[in-house]
Amino acid sequence: MARKSSCKKNTPKKTKKRSGKKISLKIQLLKVFAGLGVLLVLVIAAGLSVHYLMLRKQAVTPSHVAEKRIPPEPAFEKKPSPGKKAEQSTISQKKPSQKTLDQAFEKRVQPSEPDIKTAKIPSFKKPPVYEIFPEKEVPPPTPKVLTKPPGKIPSKDRPKIAIIIDDLGYDPLIAKKFIELEPNLTFAIIPHTPFQKKVAELVRNNGGELMLHIPMEPNEYPDIDPGPGALLTSMEPSELIAQLKENLETISDARGINGHMGSKLTASSEQMHHIFTVLKQRNLFFVDSLTTPDSVCKASAESLKVPFAQRDVFIDHFQDAKFMRNQIHRLIKTAKKNGGAIGIAHPHKATLDILQELMPEVKRQADLVPASQLVK
Repeated sequence: MARKSSCKKNTPKKTKKRSGKKISLKIQLLKVFAGLGVLLVLVIAAGLSVHYLMLRKQAVTPSHVAEKRIPPEPAFEKKPSPGKKAEQSTISQKKPSQKTLDQAFEKRVQPSEPDIKTAKIPSFKKPPVYEIFPEKEVPPPTPKVLTKPPGKIPSKDRPKIAIIIDDLGYDPLIAKKFIELEPNLTFAIIPHTPFQKKVAELVRNNGGELMLHIPMEPNEYPDIDPGPGALLTSMEPSELIAQLKENLETISDARGINGHMGSKLTASSEQMHHIFTVLKQRNLFFVDSLTTPDSVCKASAESLKVPFAQRDVFIDHFQDAKFMRNQIHRLIKTAKKNGGAIGIAHPHKATLDILQELMPEVKRQADLVPASQLVK
């Protein structure tokens, strides 16, 4: 009887032990499946991330490559009224108010103008780099100091200042602001830009002087592309001349040219000789932007007797108000010392603000003239 009682007491213990083993096995299996599930999710997520990055990499186009595909100059289109079918709109004959232009300028939206056909305009491109400035500013050679009689300076002997606004043709709104600021500014338009014809027309209508801002090879080429129509040192003479003539035809009434970038090309006497030969034939002047101390432009121009001048001051290569004010005062001082001086600026809103502020001071101390009056 004692043995039977002992067996009965041990039986529940064995059942409980086997049940515990089954539960433990289930937990382990659940853990394995959960781990596999997490691993599968991580693999899928990694695959999607790689796929997204590959697509994004393929979609990106370098800015200097995209710049070569400049769209033709678009027109403007009126938006159809809600609930009506879109119709071909006619040219607006109403001149936009100054308030409309100012609002459009701030929003970078082109307003309708009387002389432009209407069509939808995409957001226009701007060059990735306006200009490449030398690391150390290249001072122009100091000419002989003009001696002036004591007392009041007669108006005919007042110093002369020319300010060239470079890199125009991408943004007609900012160009319009500079043109309306002062007609005696000189306006240099990059050929083959989306709005070259429109900007040129605005300059003509306001009585300003036109130049072509010809893209030329910089030392940083091909990492930095000066843009369509660039003149390169690798070109054969016939190719270089043909490209220059094509550029000149974009604005046939330009009075002269200066270089966009060009630190490498302007240091090559052979290429500059070919360029000045064409300028001589067309009676065009050349302003050297002096983006390199190795420029040979002056010697080439003198040998072919091409009207020539050099930049004295870059006004806005640092977009800082205090710096730009100092550069304009430096330009005035240089003009007083040498009888004349040429400054170069670019179509930035900050530059426009400083020129608006200091233009009365410039005109009080010197005569503001087109660049053609300072070439020799």
